[in-house]
Amino acid sequence: MTVFDTIVSLIKVNGKATLSQIISFSGLPRKHVLKVLEDNRNLFQTKPGTGQILRAYRRLTGEARNAAMATGQFYTETDINYGCAVSLEFPKGVNPEADALRRGYACGGLGDSYTVQVVLKEREGELRAIGMKPIAEADLSQFPGYVEWVEDVEDRAAVAAADEIMKMPNRDAQKIIEIIKRHMK
Repeated sequence: MTVFDTIVSLIKVNGKATLSQIISFSGLPRKHVLKVLEDNRNLFQTKPGTGQILRAYRRLTGEARNAAMATGQFYTETDINYGCAVSLEFPKGVNPEADALRRGYACGGLGDSYTVQVVLKEREGELRAIGMKPIAEADLSQFPGYVEWVEDVEDRAAVAAADEIMKMPNRDAQKIIEIIKRHMK
């Protein structure tokens, strides 16, 4: 079981996860768990003072999503007029062809109505024809600000051990085993 899966399981059961619980339930070495938590410290929320993990995220996409939307190649769906219609939102002024599809839409009720410039869901085909896609189809990992949970501590340790072994003039089997054990602790 990975560190992330252990944290999520503990939060589902207890509402929180402590370091000792993560180590005991995951069955992974303490050093590995600490390294994974250190590498992913911006992907979980802790309770101040106690350090208990209250929430963990597989990835953070907020900044990457904003960067993708700013390119003018993607749009999102938004309810307007109290859910009576669905509009397709994208930044104004970035894509002139898409801006040309905007039309006025009256929202509100008698006495408090207002007009918004939107592209309704019915015109989604026209947005796709000019090359725009829903933000759900975007590969957010290509944009700055994308952060994903990493658990490759063993891989890094294995690479470090392999580098050290390759630098040895004569490769004695006993020394190789010692190097591997030292890096995997």
